[in-house]
Amino acid sequence: MAEGVLFNIAEEIIKTLGSLTAQEVALWWGLKDQLRKLNDTVTRIKAVIQDAEEQAQKQNHQIEVIWLMKLREAVYDAEDLLDDFSTQVVRKQLMPGKRVSREVRLFFSRSNQFVYGLRMGHRVKALRERLDDIETDSKKFNFVARQEEGASLTTVREQTTSSEPEVIVGRESDKETVKTFLMNSNYEHNVSIISVVGIGGLGKTTLAQHVYNDEQVQVQFGVKLWVSVSGSLDVTKIILGAVGLSVDESWDLFRRKAFPQGQESGHVDERIREEIGKRCCGVPLVIKAIARLMSLKDRAQWLPFIQQELPNRSIKVERGGSRISELTRHVSFDTELDLSFPSAQRLRTLVLLQGGKWDEEAWEFICRDFRRLRVLVLSDFGMEEVSPLIEKLKHLKYLDLLNNEMEALPNSITNIVNLQVLKLNGCRKLKELPRDIGKLINLRHLDVGCYLDDDLCENLEYMPRGIGKLTSLQTLSCFVAAKNRSSKSVMIGGLDELSRLNELRGRLEIRVKGYESGSCVSEFEGAKLKDKQYLQSLTIWGDIQGDIVSDSDLYDKMLQSLRPNSNLQVLVVRGYRTIGFPRWVSNLSNLVRIHLIFCPRLKHIPPLDKIPCLEELLIMYLTNLEYIDSERDGGREVSIFFPSLKKLSIYNCPNLKGWWKKSRDELTMLCFPRLSSLSIVDCPNLTSMPLFPTLSILILLRASSMPLQQTMKMKSPVSSSSSFIRPLSKLKNLYMYSIDDMESLPEVGLQNLSSLQQLSIKGCGRLKSLPLPDQGMHSLQKLNISGCGEFECPSSESQGKPYLTSLQELEISYCSGELRVIEYGGMRFPSWLSHLSNLVRIHLENCRLLERIPPLDGIPSLEELLIRNMNDLEYIDSEGVGVSMFFPSLKKLRIFDCPRLKGWWKKSRDGSTIEEGLRMFCFPCLSSLRIQFCPNLTSMPLFPTLSTLILLGASSMPLQQTMEMTSPVFPSSSSSSIRPLSELKDLYICQILDMESVPEVGLQNLSSLQQLLIWGCGSLKSLPLPDQGMHSLQKLEVVFCRELKSLSESESQGMIPYLPYLQFLRIDYCSEELSGRTRGWGKESKEEWPNIKHIPNIFIDGYYTQKEGRYVKGEGLEY
Repeated sequence: MAEGVLFNIAEEIIKTLGSLTAQEVALWWGLKDQLRKLNDTVTRIKAVIQDAEEQAQKQNHQIEVIWLMKLREAVYDAEDLLDDFSTQVVRKQLMPGKRVSREVRLFFSRSNQFVYGLRMGHRVKALRERLDDIETDSKKFNFVARQEEGASLTTVREQTTSSEPEVIVGRESDKETVKTFLMNSNYEHNVSIISVVGIGGLGKTTLAQHVYNDEQVQVQFGVKLWVSVSGSLDVTKIILGAVGLSVDESWDLFRRKAFPQGQESGHVDERIREEIGKRCCGVPLVIKAIARLMSLKDRAQWLPFIQQELPNRSIKVERGGSRISELTRHVSFDTELDLSFPSAQRLRTLVLLQGGKWDEEAWEFICRDFRRLRVLVLSDFGMEEVSPLIEKLKHLKYLDLLNNEMEALPNSITNIVNLQVLKLNGCRKLKELPRDIGKLINLRHLDVGCYLDDDLCENLEYMPRGIGKLTSLQTLSCFVAAKNRSSKSVMIGGLDELSRLNELRGRLEIRVKGYESGSCVSEFEGAKLKDKQYLQSLTIWGDIQGDIVSDSDLYDKMLQSLRPNSNLQVLVVRGYRTIGFPRWVSNLSNLVRIHLIFCPRLKHIPPLDKIPCLEELLIMYLTNLEYIDSERDGGREVSIFFPSLKKLSIYNCPNLKGWWKKSRDELTMLCFPRLSSLSIVDCPNLTSMPLFPTLSILILLRASSMPLQQTMKMKSPVSSSSSFIRPLSKLKNLYMYSIDDMESLPEVGLQNLSSLQQLSIKGCGRLKSLPLPDQGMHSLQKLNISGCGEFECPSSESQGKPYLTSLQELEISYCSGELRVIEYGGMRFPSWLSHLSNLVRIHLENCRLLERIPPLDGIPSLEELLIRNMNDLEYIDSEGVGVSMFFPSLKKLRIFDCPRLKGWWKKSRDGSTIEEGLRMFCFPCLSSLRIQFCPNLTSMPLFPTLSTLILLGASSMPLQQTMEMTSPVFPSSSSSSIRPLSELKDLYICQILDMESVPEVGLQNLSSLQQLLIWGCGSLKSLPLPDQGMHSLQKLEVVFCRELKSLSESESQGMIPYLPYLQFLRIDYCSEELSGRTRGWGKESKEEWPNIKHIPNIFIDGYYTQKEGRYVKGEGLEY
């Protein structure tokens, strides 16, 4: 079994036997002597457990292993027995009435206590005798007692040390990241903290130790102190996908621990290396533990040990599993629950992993046969009802029912008095909790979801009276405070039920329902949130459906009464109908995040600028708010102004005019000293606010451009702690959408954007110019300007200067991409586009008046070019001058909807006419070409290296020129000539009206062609498919080619040549000669059948083949 587990259970048994509960059991049922003897026996056995486990590992004696297995079963049974005792005691204590009346009721109940005492006495005696025998057997092995040693799980974690120097494996980059964060921190008033999160054993402590002991860290920090603390249990989401060590790193760590120093390890079986990587999942603690075990065994035993003995006792049973050993304690089913495991009655953990349809009979099976369960996970089953039989699982401590469909839980569930964790989050139909929930006195975690995680039990109507008795509760994700005048009102618990729940930690969401004017709010004061010192997050959710006018005073009083403890870090207020906000929020000095959402009457917000730790502020749907701070004017007398704020979001505040009601000169206003992210959405009247020179991300949507322009023009910021920096010099991403008052941006402000990587401007109808500077924007990678009807072009004084040297993606379009200029009205683009040497992608779309495109063939990194909807474009490059290189990296070219486009150049490159230009430039790397609805495009560079070609509504001339090419020209290239289109795999020719035939010599080169589709080519008369060369063709479709009479190059081949790998043949709406003879193929057609009988799918004019060439009318194909 796992290291230390047996020792820890034995230790827990001894602790339980010495508890007050055990003393009560001894008095009630006369078991004092028996329990004392049991305690002595377990104590003696516990002392030798560690030595027994080590001997079993070192000597690999089966006898010691069998002894440990017997001991394990006996210890588990002892734990079950003591659980029975404690359950009975708790149930007795929870019974109503005085002591004498309880005794009488118990005596005459079905569980008669006299009979129960006799039965339990026999069980104690039998168990003690089993343990006595096990202790006697232990003496034969000469196990050494270790009085104070063990592997018990202590509450406070001890720092571990090692006699050998530790070498960190696979965490170098993580270590450097942590070091950089700590050593570059320049905050004077805030402590730098970084969280290292992961599952147990992943290496969190090891990483922290290596950073702590690093020489550079020691130099940086004069005084250091290592403190180990234990985090109290908190129900959080399990972290999936934690990054472990790679296979090589896992093996490196294993080798260091498993092999003695200097011993050669190169001859180890490769299968062992693979199994170690697979079993350990990259978790360092697991790798070290297995390495220690392996180092004690003979090398020949390694592989069998890993494959057969190493898998732990937590078993995953997949579909088709037929048996579980009765020694199994933990099991998870991969898909569905099989009701054929009667031998697994001692299971302690049952996990059904993948959900599915719930079988109601399963409840009876589980509650009848698995009564020793401690953990039961039944999530995502769509379960509509929980059986009252669940009370039989009296040992249950962890119950997970998340994401099911039940509306209520049976009250009998409250008889499971050992239950510690109950997960109900995501049960959206759940309306009520059990009325006697107060009996679950051991419950520590009750999770009914919350708004922030979007897993709320949204139909939960109220909290039951008595929930305040659960004083051990540490997690209560949501409390529904309801005023209900129905018959259930006597069962409803008020918010004052929270008064005694002072162990609550993590998140608490309070939802207020059904309160009206005149309601008593004393219960809100009775919640005593100020005493909840461990709470980290508080969400107060008002009744959004309430009457705005009549509830305002009530909500003011409620909110005033819910003052939390000053340790609170997150405050969310949603749906409150209050006019003013309580001033206590300004005194919550540890707040990190504040969200104010949907408070439609709120007019005033108390000053938040002095909260020292506040990092995030969200203001959303405050439709009545005019000024965020209506008391001050933002002058220089303010000494502290949001010292830690990093993220500010203001959404849907249509009446918001400014930060202050009275504002000073915009050039000398206060600044946010550390703000890195700002979003302003649907606030069209917000024209003045503090400056934000340190931003990294700025989003403006349906807002005013004034705050941005004020910051761009700022000269001397008002800040007590920060020195002057160029405004917005750290800005990386700028998004401006639907800004109606912006005609241009200050050129002096754009010059400061030295870190800007992405600029996106959409739907700014009045934008006319964007004066991009000659210097400064050298980091810009993506430029997108779209939907700006009056915008002509990005401009600068020196049009030819390559000032956007890092630009990688450029789009000029109607509503697409990365540099977009919607409905660009100019006739030509600036020449500087040709100098953007880092461009990877260019999209030019919907520029209807454009006549010229600057030369793009010299851009070395360009991989994708799209030209679409250019009504006036006749030639892509009208200059026709020679070049030293021609699209050296272009892989994908698309030309759509250019009806007047005639060719690539006005004159061919060698000065000859286009018709003579069989010796033309080639695209050296082009793999995908699509030309669509360009009927006049008859000449362009050749494309011999294509993998995919699509021609739709275009001319066949470019294809024929490439097929007939003799010697391609690759500028500045040593590439030798290749057979044109020999790498082509997919060829689609659709609606090509000028094509009567395809060159036979060209078709012979298509040795890689897999798909050939020809549709709607009404002039096509000949398609001479060769009997040699097209040996890769798998799919052939010819549709709507009325003049086509044959698919072969000679009559001797028949109507179609033999294509050995063809899997799909379709001929529809072609000439009667071709279709008619094709339909006639079959056994009786001796000439044609041998060529096509191997093709599994043949469709001819709505018919399809079956066996032996017989045809059956098809259902019809889609066209």
